[in-house]
Parts: sequence; structure tokens; C-alpha cells
Amino acid sequence: MTFDLMFGIALIILVSGLINALQTHMKTRRNRLMSAVEESEIGARLDEVEARLRDVLDVMIAVSDKMDRWEREGAPAAGTQRSPVN
Repeated sequence: MTFDLMFGIALIILVSGLINALQTHMKTRRNRLMSAVEESEIGARLDEVEARLRDVLDVMIAVSDKMDRWEREGAPAAGTQRSPVN
């Protein structure tokens, strides 16, 4: 009786280990096949993000240049003009 119980538990552990190993093997195999496709997709996304960041940087530089020009010409900075309080 005890031997049968121990044998059943050992068999369950062995089968679950084999199933886990098979799943891991299949995931690794699928990841290797998908990695080539995903790498090109990720590369395209990174290129798009880089282009957007470059555009934002261009806008920031333009705003900074405009603010510097205003300061040199003596134009008041935003928020410094106030209406007289009665």
C-alpha cells in the first residue's frame, strides 16, 4: 500500500517535470524563431521614436533660441507683464 502511494507520487512528479521541460523547450524554440521578426519590428519602432525625439529636440532648440533673442532685445519674458492693480 505505501509503496503504491509513493510510486504514484513519484510518477506524478516525474510526469510534471517532463511536461515542464517540454514547455520550456517549446518556448525557447518559438522565441528563437520569433526573435528575427521581432528584432526588425523593434528596430523600426526605435527608429520612429528616435525621429520623434529629434523633432522634439528641434522644437526645444527653436524655443530656447527665441527666448534668448527676446532677452537680448529687451522684450519682457512671459508672465512678467502685469496689469496695474487699483
